Amino acid sequence: MFLSHAEPIPSPTGDFLNALWPRASAMAIAAAEGLLQARCGLSGHTMAKRFEKTRVSLQCLDCGHTTAGWTII
Repeated sequence: MFLSHAEPIPSPTGDFLNALWPRASAMAIAAAEGLLQARCGLSGHTMAKRFEKTRVSLQCLDCGHTTAGWTII
């Protein structure tokens, strides 16, 4: 008797999934970056030299961490 008067729950529409997708993608990217940072925390960063117009620094190839670097005059 109660179920005969209940309204059906709407199923997710394309608009709902389109609105949810960027948030899910951002969460997946954040989780992947967290795993890379944890890996670097356990085994150390894989540093490479990074040259800019007025600065030289080191940047991790795995997680993207960048050192303060040195200013070029």
